[in-house]
Amino acid sequence: MKKIYIPIFSLTLLFLTTASFAQVAFTTGNLVVYKVGDGATTLSSATFPVSLDEFTTSGAFVQSYPLPSAGTGRRIVAAGSTTSEGLITRSVDNKFLLVTGYDTLPGRAAIAGSTSAAINRMVGVINTAGTLDLTTALTDAYSGGNIRGVASTNGTDIWLAGTASSTGGIRYTTIGSTTSTQLATTPTNTRAVSIFNSQLYFTAASGAFLGVSSMGTGTPTTSGQTASILPGFPTTGATPTPSPYAFAINTAGTVAYVADDRAVASGGGVQKWTLNSGTWSLAYVLGTTSARSLVVDWSGSNPIIYAVTSTGSSANSIVTTTDAGSASATFDTLATAGTDYVYRGLAFAPVSTTVPVTLTSFKATPASAVVDLQWTTSQEIAVKQFEVEKSTDDIKFVSIATVTAAGTSSSAHTYSSQDFTPSAGVSYYRLKTTDANGNTSYSAIVPVNYSSTNAVKIYPNPAHDMITVTHPASSNAKATITDATGNTIETLSINAGETVTKINISALSSGQYFINYVDTEFSSTAVLNKL
Repeated sequence: MKKIYIPIFSLTLLFLTTASFAQVAFTTGNLVVYKVGDGATTLSSATFPVSLDEFTTSGAFVQSYPLPSAGTGRRIVAAGSTTSEGLITRSVDNKFLLVTGYDTLPGRAAIAGSTSAAINRMVGVINTAGTLDLTTALTDAYSGGNIRGVASTNGTDIWLAGTASSTGGIRYTTIGSTTSTQLATTPTNTRAVSIFNSQLYFTAASGAFLGVSSMGTGTPTTSGQTASILPGFPTTGATPTPSPYAFAINTAGTVAYVADDRAVASGGGVQKWTLNSGTWSLAYVLGTTSARSLVVDWSGSNPIIYAVTSTGSSANSIVTTTDAGSASATFDTLATAGTDYVYRGLAFAPVSTTVPVTLTSFKATPASAVVDLQWTTSQEIAVKQFEVEKSTDDIKFVSIATVTAAGTSSSAHTYSSQDFTPSAGVSYYRLKTTDANGNTSYSAIVPVNYSSTNAVKIYPNPAHDMITVTHPASSNAKATITDATGNTIETLSINAGETVTKINISALSSGQYFINYVDTEFSSTAVLNKL
């Protein structure tokens, strides 16, 4: 891929153009990187301006979004040589970018030693239109230390990572606040923080926390939580000491990519971890590039990783690779920070709140020889089609069906499809929506546990009077007999736990009928031939 070098702007130009960039929209699907430096001064522990540079996923430069660093209003600057700062994320609802820094001017020496009461630790919340909220200025967090990572579910509830002797660790606050809550007293030296599958996680490289850890249960907001290193990640005494930064976990919770900034020879790089029988293990390290930040596109048949390298204190790069299942992957360089600049955190651009489709439900239900798929929309704006995608590992998805959409409509529409070759065991289904402009979006992933033994069976068949129907254990099931034209003949309620149901069909005329068995998460249809 083509290597892109970003033009060096002077500090004066940066100040003059801050306002003009403040309302420039981001483009869905692009990458946004946190860049520190002024292009003219050697990076040091003093504060430097910060910009958010936007690129396409092929490495084409789109725009630079300078964060405020001058004047008397709220500002966000960062230490030039502190490699752990600036670990940005996108909110779980995909609508906001979250950034951190310090409310002071560029050139403030040894910023990490300042108190948060004198120099507030800042959180910036930016929507897809480029509107920046700088009302979150904390006076009680990371005093005498670094503010590093940030995560949010919705742009309002905010979790932070950083280090300080008594005011560090993982903290919770809300937009517009000046104070925060320390969730746990240990560890106080933390790096990246993110939310995956409704659980708050963080990384650290000190004490007994030398990898990815969970904080409490779910997304806690109160003190007294317990931090727990994920089983299998190293704890005290690991040699050489791991150095994890940003990370990503798939929706099944079985695969994690972790950026480690050690030399590759010492175990650093983009690490792939997998969960087996409740324990995480290092599968392999991708390529030969150490890293500090990464994001993962899970939407294709193989995950695509975008990372920020940890080469040197400046002139580092954004790189990408595809994990095809082995350590032999090579990285392509998308962009290089340039002299007297450094890239830190990386995130996907926020998504517009105006979506082409409002999906109200998406269900996948195992039946006798298929998996039935059904979804409902309440609004469609120039939607072209839906694709049902399937995976057996929640990583590699393939399209199994395409359904034409209504197009543009404010009425409810229900669609259906079937997987005619269901896989034994757990499979994962999702819905890919494509609009008229070629833009795509994805539904939540729905797991299905299919077994051929799920099929409803009838014996004897054909039959004169009494039949026995075998079926999965009922939770709240009903069995409905219909004729060949679809008319309902009889409906029976099945007691909870029952797997065998006897039915008297002596009153039926000779011919073909259907017995439809429907339960909470299962349906199946069998053909009955009445003599």
